[in-house]
Amino acid sequence: MTVIGRERMLQYSESDSGHVADDLQYYVVDDFQGIIARTDSPMTELIGSKTTEHNRIVYRQGETDLPPRVVKVDGQVLAASNTLVLDANHTNRLQVNDQIYIGSTGEVVRVTGITDTETCTIDRSRGTVAAANIPDDEVLKVIGPATPEGSSAVLSPTSTGFTTTNYMQIFEYTFQLSHRARVTKNYEFMNDRFRMELKRLMTQATIDWGLTALFGVANAGDGGSQGADDASSTGGLIETTTTHREDFSTGNLTFTGIMNRYETMFEDVGARKIGKTVVGNLNAKRIWNSLFNTLDRDRSSSQKSAGPIWDVYETDVGEFKFRLMEDMPDGKIISFDPKDCTPLHYTGGKWATGVYATDGWFEHGFLRGDFGFKWDNDRYRAMFYNFETDVTQYSGMDIPN
Repeated sequence: MTVIGRERMLQYSESDSGHVADDLQYYVVDDFQGIIARTDSPMTELIGSKTTEHNRIVYRQGETDLPPRVVKVDGQVLAASNTLVLDANHTNRLQVNDQIYIGSTGEVVRVTGITDTETCTIDRSRGTVAAANIPDDEVLKVIGPATPEGSSAVLSPTSTGFTTTNYMQIFEYTFQLSHRARVTKNYEFMNDRFRMELKRLMTQATIDWGLTALFGVANAGDGGSQGADDASSTGGLIETTTTHREDFSTGNLTFTGIMNRYETMFEDVGARKIGKTVVGNLNAKRIWNSLFNTLDRDRSSSQKSAGPIWDVYETDVGEFKFRLMEDMPDGKIISFDPKDCTPLHYTGGKWATGVYATDGWFEHGFLRGDFGFKWDNDRYRAMFYNFETDVTQYSGMDIPN
């Protein structure tokens, strides 16, 4: 029996009311959608589809978090020096009278003045530990102000944090059906074809929503002018993960490298704020599994299954859960908290469907919405990228324990 391809089905009428070529036979399938439509969208499941109303095409989003309580030294500071030069804008994390702990020597210093965005003056050797050279690139811990009695008030660091800009994006899908196409049955559509086309577009929109949340880039567009040719578009997870990025430079992904980045984040925002949902494609998941497959797992004699799957791994800074996301690029995984993404809809821009006015015996259906994503707290996210993707380069690959 010959099975007619989907693209050729529409050429033939139903067998009980029309003609079918003598040399052809076919299967009758009432609804192809359950077969051909891909409906899974892991990113949509993670961030959800419920949206909050927003009435600005352009919006700015801050970290809405406390300033980091760490600063980094830019150039060695000699024991006799009372000037501390830091990385750019790190003095914005300080206030006069802040005490700073120097881990390599145990010395505590106090900020006596802030000269500019990189330089401050310090009072050396607070307590019993003598002043010593402070190495270049050392990360210092800010432990809070010690204010002299009767002194004038000083400004504390701003808490607005890093601010990014994002935009709203119009998702629009249309299709056109003649009146006959809408009401005539065929082998693919055994009821209202308009409704089936709309169902297909809703499925596509769900997938596209998740892909945009992952890959989207922020673009201003033409600002609403008639006949505009540059669209406003919204940024996604990859573009908005900028602060904590670990480049493995085509070397193997290692758990030590991952934990080194999490240690930096721990010093920056604390263990509770680190995003612990890890996403990557199947290749990355196999590599992730291999990092732990040398570990022993307790198995009783009654257990009859084993596998190389490590969806959850517990560390000193929390429990990390890997979520398979096949659309993620090779050689890249991201750790984030889905709650840090707020899906938005423009005022009046929720998903809507209907027909546009036409000047002929046909219907022009549409599915349309105006959406964006608000990505807060960039410092809570981490990207691990440029790692080796050839699974043969990793030991313990696909080995059950």
